[in-house]
Amino acid sequence: MDYNSGNSTLSKIAIEKALWRLGELLQEHKEHVELITAGGVISVLLFGNQQMTRDIDAIFPPSQKKILTISKL
Repeated sequence: MDYNSGNSTLSKIAIEKALWRLGELLQEHKEHVELITAGGVISVLLFGNQQMTRDIDAIFPPSQKKILTISKL
């Protein structure tokens, strides 16, 4: 899957695809992770007052870092 829009920004569709893929990978490994997001991604996904964002700011417990490095998205 290609998540790159070619201009260093992430659209709502690209973000949703990436999060769905993360969910699939976590299911495959029988793991779960709780992400807390902030910034532009909230404006894009929740409020819709931005079309794109440059990054996804997320906080997760350090003990779950291994889970997030299972496979590249």
